Amino acid sequence: MGYHDHRSNRAKELELSQMELIARILSHVPEKYFKMVRNYGFLSNRLRGLLLPILYEKLKQTVKEVVTPSYAAMLKSYVKVDPYECILCGGRMMFSRFESGVSLYTLVLGLRRLAKLKRVEA
Repeated sequence: MGYHDHRSNRAKELELSQMELIARILSHVPEKYFKMVRNYGFLSNRLRGLLLPILYEKLKQTVKEVVTPSYAAMLKSYVKVDPYECILCGGRMMFSRFESGVSLYTLVLGLRRLAKLKRVEA
């Protein structure tokens, strides 16, 4: 079994019997009806936003801003297609609204009507 040793910051190998491996895994499973306290104090949902910046300031730590990529950026990096580029004219489309509960047939029918309105001249 391979594992990462955090003390030496290296990957190490360890040979365990099947029963020892199961025993180590089960040691992390709490007893039935055991109440887990995960976020308490400054990590609780109610106080995290208020107290964590103060804690970082006292510890003189800087917090890196996490930038989450948008849907369009992720799709463009994976599929190499810009989802906001019009397939008819090549122009840039803007997201204006989202409709929930509309059937796929209705959406496709609407797109066909739009495609018939504007034809790309070659």
